[in-house]
Formats: sequence, C-alpha cells, structure tokens
Amino acid sequence: MIKWIPGSEDMFMASFDDGSILVLEKDRDDQTFQFASPSSWADEHFQITKPNKHNTKHNPIAHWRVSQKGITAFAFSPDNQHVAIVGKDSLMRVIDYTSERLSDVFVAYFGGLSCVAWSPDGHYILTGGQDDLVTIWSFKENRIVARCQGHRSWVTGLAFDPLHCDNTDYRFASVGEDCKLLLWDFSVHALHKPKQKSRKLSTTSPITTAPLLLPRHHKEEIEKQQPPSSKRFSKKRPSLFGGSSNSGNSHEALTPPPSVITTTEHIRLPTIHPTLCKAQVPFLQPIVKQTIHPDPCMDVIFTENGILTSDRRGRIRLWSRPSP
Repeated sequence: MIKWIPGSEDMFMASFDDGSILVLEKDRDDQTFQFASPSSWADEHFQITKPNKHNTKHNPIAHWRVSQKGITAFAFSPDNQHVAIVGKDSLMRVIDYTSERLSDVFVAYFGGLSCVAWSPDGHYILTGGQDDLVTIWSFKENRIVARCQGHRSWVTGLAFDPLHCDNTDYRFASVGEDCKLLLWDFSVHALHKPKQKSRKLSTTSPITTAPLLLPRHHKEEIEKQQPPSSKRFSKKRPSLFGGSSNSGNSHEALTPPPSVITTTEHIRLPTIHPTLCKAQVPFLQPIVKQTIHPDPCMDVIFTENGILTSDRRGRIRLWSRPSP
C-alpha cells in the first residue's frame, strides 16, 4: 500500500510484505541502507531507523520495522496524530505518529487482517480480514465494540460514510471476496450484549496487559558509574530486560548509584488487547447486502456523489447512496 502523508505534498508512506514501512520523499534519490537489529523486546515489536537523518538527498527518511509478516493496509487518524496498521499476523497496531511510538496492539478474532478505516471523528476504527468479519474498535476506550457478521468470504475494503456519521450514529460500508457490498448502521447505545449461558462476562473493557516502563540502558553503563565496592558479585543471572543482572548478598551491589537512576531514560511499552470470545462481544447485522461485481471486490470509497467500488480485474463502479 502507498499513501501520501496527510498535510504533505512531498512525503508518502509505503508498506511491504516483509513487515516494514518506509517513509519517503518523492524528490529524493533512492539509496541502499541498513537498519539496526532489534536490541530489546520493545524493538522487536516496533523499531524505527533513520538511515539518512543527516542526508537530505536520499531516501528513505525513515524505516519502520513493524512485523515479521506482511503489512496489508494502514490508515491515518483524522487528526493525523496516529496510524492504524494491519497485517497478516492478525494484529492491528496503533502508532503514535508524532512521538513515533507503538501505543496499542489489538488481536483479531481469526486469521490475518486486510483493511482498516477510521471514523470521521476519530473515535472508532474498523478492521476486516480472513475471519469474514468486520470489527469495530473504540479508539478512545481501547476496546472492541462489536463484530459485524454478513460476508461469506474475506473482507477486503472498508469505509465510513461521512454524510451519515455523527457522535451517536455511524454508517459504513464493506466489500469482500464474496463480490458483495454491505452497508451497516450502528449506534453504541443500541448495541446489546449476546445472551450468555454461563457466568456473566463484562464487555465494558477488554482484557489488557498493563503498560510497563522499561529502562533504556545496559548493564555495562551502570557498572561504569558504580563505585568499586559495588562491583563485587558472586555470580550472574539472567535479567528480566535481557542481558544479565548481578546477584549477591550486598544490597549495595544490587542498587545502582542515584546518579544512574535519575538519568535513566524510560520507554513506555504498548498495551496488548487480547481477542475476546463470541459471548463477550455484540454482533451486528447489515442493513443492505448486494452483489455488485462478478469478481472479488477490492475496495470501497464514499464520495459526495455516491459509493465507488473496485474489483480484482480493475473495474470501478459508482453507486448511488440508499435513501436514509
């Protein structure tokens, strides 16, 4: 996928099947580059390399290492502050574009994800993929809102209708490899939880891992600043953060000097949102379901004049909006 970066006439982003994204400028020349290997758990999940930071003549401006599997789609939030990225690894990642930090990771119900879209107000994110479902996520509340069931094959394209979206009610469209166009209406207050046969399960918030803070320094840097008396250790053991930590009977040996603690830079790890079972998530049914192409559909876009759809053979069709 290739998209212009919002607000720029020169810079664009391109995703690749190796799980990376490049930030490029159209007037720069291409040049081979090398990116650093991951040095921490956080880097393994999201790492940014800027090989031409001091070179304004060559691309890329930045290299994002996002996943070990292919990136299928990405979309900027309406305020251009965040990027939602989906791929073949069944994950949707939300990147804080201004600070270049991975903030949240959402897990799909099944299979890879192929498309993603933001609501016009930035409150909700849609994803679709190999589970034949459209999933609605609340960006503000960091939770799943509903799953939309209606396609009989992979979902390939999603879009909100800006003319039928406000802070309460939303309309969006989806297309899939079943050659169908589906329209959906949802109001958060009108969604009902599915009936539960067993113990009561809450759907107000997803099960998430708490954000953690990891120190961005190595053991060698601490040892250099420790007094000689604190370097007497009996043996070494693996560290929680990689590398090795020191064990001994002396409290002094386990505690770095105050100067090290006060100058240590911390990074905030992303919040992981595991997938929820069917009993915990409301299901939504489409209001319109129509076969529109003889071949699998690829994308859908709302315009002022109607709805644009495309299929695998490159055919583009314009459809009128249904009456409210």
